[in-house]
Amino acid sequence: PGIGKPLAKALGIGKPLAKAPEIGKSLAKAPGIGKPLAKAPGIGKPLAKAPEIGKPLAKVPGIGKPLAKAPGIGKPLAKAPGIGKPLANAPGIGKPLAKAPEIGKPLAKAPEIGKPLAKAPGIGKSLAKAPGIGKPLAKAPGIGKPLAKAPGIGKPLAKAP
Repeated sequence: PGIGKPLAKALGIGKPLAKAPEIGKSLAKAPGIGKPLAKAPGIGKPLAKAPEIGKPLAKVPGIGKPLAKAPGIGKPLAKAPGIGKPLANAPGIGKPLAKAPEIGKPLAKAPEIGKPLAKAPGIGKSLAKAPGIGKPLAKAPGIGKPLAKAPGIGKPLAKAP
């Protein structure tokens, strides 16, 4: 009820701006929210008048200061202590793949992680080569063999002792 009706008939939602109850009214009429910046209580006021929020960067206590003055966070990359430095200078993390210690190296060079499947020890090899696990049913030791050949388990009911 009320959803989808022509705007003029909708229950308060979507009515022409001039008629909507507080939501969507013209900015000049909304109670505190959306008023012209000059009239909003503290939030959105001209930068020079807002209490700590939105003040010119130079005047905000610690938050939003010019990058050059912020303590370690947000400084130009070249000056940040370890975090955000140019990739070439970061300690181990983010270095060019060829230089990163074990993480991100080309797959062919990574120690055991990410090696081509053919070289992985038993896990991921083609079924025919995996040690006992995943072999073709006909070759698995006792489990999964054709019913007629399994030792005691799964034999045809007529032949079970």
